Amino acid sequence: SLEDLLVNMVSDKKEWCKKFGIQTEWNTDKLPGVFLTDKGREYVSERFSQLTDMGITVIELPPYRPDLKGPIEKFFDLIQESYKPMLKGKGVIEKDFQKRGSHDYQLDACLTIHEFEKIVLHCIIHYNEKRILKNFPYDEEMLQAHVAPFASQIFTFGLTKEGVQLIEATKEEIHLTLLPRTTGKFARTGLKVNKMR
Repeated sequence: SLEDLLVNMVSDKKEWCKKFGIQTEWNTDKLPGVFLTDKGREYVSERFSQLTDMGITVIELPPYRPDLKGPIEKFFDLIQESYKPMLKGKGVIEKDFQKRGSHDYQLDACLTIHEFEKIVLHCIIHYNEKRILKNFPYDEEMLQAHVAPFASQIFTFGLTKEGVQLIEATKEEIHLTLLPRTTGKFARTGLKVNKMR
């Protein structure tokens, strides 16, 4: 759910990875100041728009335009390319899954959600900490600071720059911000909400 996603964003990633026996320097525990969405069902709800109360800017991209969010789409491709070869025969769906008479991949599934989460975490960490970004536009300051060409190193360097848009929030603040809202009316007889006094 949206709430789980946001709570995960502000959680300690090192502790989370430790549950899976993974050592990492993943150091993000803040919300981004800007959310780009593709008008998916969960991102056009009133609850999602309530995030603006926390200082978050929500930018809605037009639907069916993957070209406007190329890096994210490529990220999902690369993650799937990483784990799919290792999980052949373990229930991972192949390209022919909708063809008539094709194999039912659900019958092969043999991983628990905990095992699958561990695999995806390894892929994400590899993507951020080990994959060299060949065409990243380095500036003079980054070269002088000896920033390695890995996403995690570039992100950590970016945190030192002025104008970084990250928002500190607790899990409780997220829960309270996303609570359902309605309007009420005060009258002589008391507070009226949803036709109830």
